[in-house]
Parts: sequence; structure tokens; C-alpha cells
Amino acid sequence: MYILSGARVKLVQLKKVVQEVVGVRSPAVVLPFGLAHLVATLSERFYRWTGATPRLTRYALRTVQESSDFRCDKARRELGYTPRPLRDSIADTLAWWRHRWGCNK
Repeated sequence: MYILSGARVKLVQLKKVVQEVVGVRSPAVVLPFGLAHLVATLSERFYRWTGATPRLTRYALRTVQESSDFRCDKARRELGYTPRPLRDSIADTLAWWRHRWGCNK
């Protein structure tokens, strides 16, 4: 199995790059972890009741809180993988989504 990575970035850095690529700024909402956990718990219950998909879950919070360190050493060694700039990957991903969903922006 290969987990392909390039640079390690924090969520605030990722958000900044996405905003730059898209050309849109969004407000920053920062909650203490305990409050975010409470909101996620209530969100899951509310969305379970309505049948919709929650935007914030306890699983998502755990994923963000964990300090996972993925490396691409194996892919470099066995496949000749070379990471590319994060900005390029985000731009290509957004272009793919726009094409996939018929968005022209």
C-alpha cells in the first residue's frame, strides 16, 4: 500500500491554499476542541434525525486531532514517485470536480 504525500501542512495552511486557488475567502471559525466535540455530537444526532449527512462529526475531529505522519519513501523507492507542489494538486483536484459536476467557475 502506498500513501502518497508531499508536504506536511496544517489545516489552516490547507485552507489558505484552497482559498488562493479558488479566489474566495471564507470566515475563520475557531472553536475550542471541547466545544467542537459537543457541536459534532449534537450535529450527528440532528442529521441522523433528519437523514442528512453531517458536516462535522466526532470522527472528523479525531482525524484532525491525530498527528498522522505519512511518508512517500516507499513510493519514491519502488515507483520513482516524485511529489509535486500542494497548490498544483489542489488546483487540479478543483478543476476535476468542476468538470465532473459541470461547474464553469
